[in-house]
Amino acid sequence: MNIAEWLARLGLPQYADAFAENAIDASILEQLTGEDLKELGVSLLGHRRKLLTAIEALGSGSEQISRGTRNEPVTHSATAFISPERRHLTVLFCELVGSAALAARVDPEDFREVIGRYHSLVSSAVAAQDGFVAQYLGNGALIYFGFPTAHEDDAERAVRAALTLREGTQVIDVDGSPLQVRAGLATGLVVAGDRAEGSQAPHEQQIMGETPNRAARLQTLAEAGEIVIDAATRKLVGRIFDLTEREPATLKGFSTPVECWNVRGVSAIESRFEALRSEETPVIGRDEELELLTKRWQQAKAGAGRLVMLCGEPGLGKSRLVSTFEDQIAGERRIELRYFCSSQHTSTALYPVTAHLARAARFAEGDSPQEKLEKLRPLVEASDLPFIADLLSLRVDLNSSLHELAPEERRQKIFVALLRRLKSLANKAPLFILIEDLHWIDPTTQEIVDLFISMIERLPVMMVLTFRPEFRSPWIDQPNATSITLNRLNLEDCAVLVRALTAHGQLPAGMVEEIVQRADGIPLFAEELSKAVIDSSNVASLQGESGQLLVPMTLHASLMARLDHLGSDARETAQAGSVIGREFSYSLLQRMIQDSSNSHIPNIETSLSALIGSGLLFARGSPPHA
Repeated sequence: MNIAEWLARLGLPQYADAFAENAIDASILEQLTGEDLKELGVSLLGHRRKLLTAIEALGSGSEQISRGTRNEPVTHSATAFISPERRHLTVLFCELVGSAALAARVDPEDFREVIGRYHSLVSSAVAAQDGFVAQYLGNGALIYFGFPTAHEDDAERAVRAALTLREGTQVIDVDGSPLQVRAGLATGLVVAGDRAEGSQAPHEQQIMGETPNRAARLQTLAEAGEIVIDAATRKLVGRIFDLTEREPATLKGFSTPVECWNVRGVSAIESRFEALRSEETPVIGRDEELELLTKRWQQAKAGAGRLVMLCGEPGLGKSRLVSTFEDQIAGERRIELRYFCSSQHTSTALYPVTAHLARAARFAEGDSPQEKLEKLRPLVEASDLPFIADLLSLRVDLNSSLHELAPEERRQKIFVALLRRLKSLANKAPLFILIEDLHWIDPTTQEIVDLFISMIERLPVMMVLTFRPEFRSPWIDQPNATSITLNRLNLEDCAVLVRALTAHGQLPAGMVEEIVQRADGIPLFAEELSKAVIDSSNVASLQGESGQLLVPMTLHASLMARLDHLGSDARETAQAGSVIGREFSYSLLQRMIQDSSNSHIPNIETSLSALIGSGLLFARGSPPHA
C-alpha cells in the first residue's frame, strides 16, 4: 500500500498530491507532527487528528506503507491464487463520459494529465474500499470486489466506491466544465484466478462468467453521473442506499430483460441491521436473554446504571435480539442513543460518534457549515458547541479560544462535551445506549466508551454493547456489567424457526429437516436458506437432494471473507474437505490432498485447527482418528 492508498483508506484522498509534492514517503511519515500537517495544507483539525491517529497505528506495525509516493493504480499479486476457484464477486465497470470529445478539443499533454488524474481517483476510491482494479481501459476501468480478498460487504463497498468516483470526477474541471463518470455494477458467480492460455498479462481474464459482461452492459445504459446496479447487487445492499427502479433492460447477449436500479446516494437509515433486514424474523429460543435484558432495564430505570455485553459469532442474532427488546420497551418514556462501528472506518477516530451526531442533528446533503451549526446548537450546551463543531470539522467562527488550545487539550474538551451531553440526557429521562459491532471499533471511540461506562453506574442508563468473539471486552469485571453469550440454536428451535419462515411455502418435512441440518443452529443461515428455497421456482425438486441446496448469495460473501481471513492454506483445506462432503475424516482428507496434482500442499494440521477455531468446522476425536 502506498501513501495515496493509505490516505484513501482514511477517507482523505484530497491530500495525496500535497504529500507527493512535498516528497512525504514511508520513511518520514511517522515523524510528521500537527504543525507539519498544517504546512501540508491539512487545515481542518478533525483531518489532522485522524491522520495523527492513523500515523500512530502505523508505528504499531498494524499496517505497512510502501516507499513510493505516486498515486499508482491499485494492484494485487497475479499469483494471489494457486488455481482458479468459484467466487461470488461484485464487478464495477466505470467510464469517463465524453472523453473522445475532450481529447479532440484539448492538447494531448493536457488530455494525458486529465486521464492521469482520473486514474488516480479510481485508484484511491477503490483502495479506500479494498477493491481490486483489474484493468484500465483508456477512459474506463474494470474493478472487482471480492477478489483477491473477500469481505462480507463487498457489494456495499462497490457502490460506495462508485459514489466516491461520481463525486470526485465532478471536482476535476476542464475548461470550465466538470468531468462526469457513469458506472454499471453486477454481482454473481464467476471463476476467479483464470488467465488466457500462454498469457503473461497479470490481469487478463482473471475472472470468467457473465457478471463482468452484465456490469459492462449496464454501464452503457447509464447517463452521465448515473450508477446502475443489477438485481443481485440490489438484494445485497438492501436499503443502505437510496435507489430508483428502472424499466427492465434488454441487454445485448442476455436472453431475458435485466432488472436494474439507479443509485441516488446513501440512505438515511442509521442501522445496517435495519437496512439489510427489511422483513421481521421471529426471535426463537432467546426467551432467557430477553428476560435478562428486561430485568437490567428495570434496574437501570431505577437509577442503577447497567452495562450489558452481548457477544456472538456472525448470524446468531445479536442485532435481532436487541431490536426485539427495543420493540418491547417502545411505549416507555426513554431516550435512545445509537452508535454503529463500521468495518470501513476502523482507523477513523470517533467515526461512530460523529456519524451519530450528524444523524441526531439531521444534517442534509448540501447543508452549509452555518446551517449544520444551527442544527447542532439544540443538541449541546452552548459552551460545548465549539468543540463538538470542531469534532465534526465545521469551519465556523464561534469567537472561542479553540485555536489557542494544544491538540491534547482540544481532545479532552471534546470528551468532556460528549460526557456532559450524555449526563444531561440521562437527567431528562432513562437513557438506552446501543453501541453495535465493537469488533470494528477505533481506539479513540473505545476510549470514550470507557469514559461513558465509568460514569453510568449512578445514572438511569442501560448501555448495550454487541460484538463478535474476537473482541476481548476490557469491561468484563465491571460491578454493574452483565455478559450474555449467544449460542447456536438447538435442532428443535431451529426447526420452529424454519417452519415460521416458510409457513406459506408448504415445504415438505424432508426439506425443512434439510435446511435445519445445513443451518447448523445459526438463525441467519436458517433464514437465508429458507428464503432461497421459497424463492426457488421448483421447491419439490430440492427435497432430499443435498447437492441442490446451494449456499445463498447473501451468505457466500460472509463465508468467503472468513475463509480468506484464515489464509490460503486453510481455504484450500476447506475446499478439499467440501469435495468429500459436509462431514469427512482426517485420514481421507490427508490422502486426498497428498495425492492431488497441486504443487503446493497445505499444512493440514494447522489449517484444520484454524478452521475449527473460527467456527467453520467442528471436530470429533483427535488426528489421525478425527
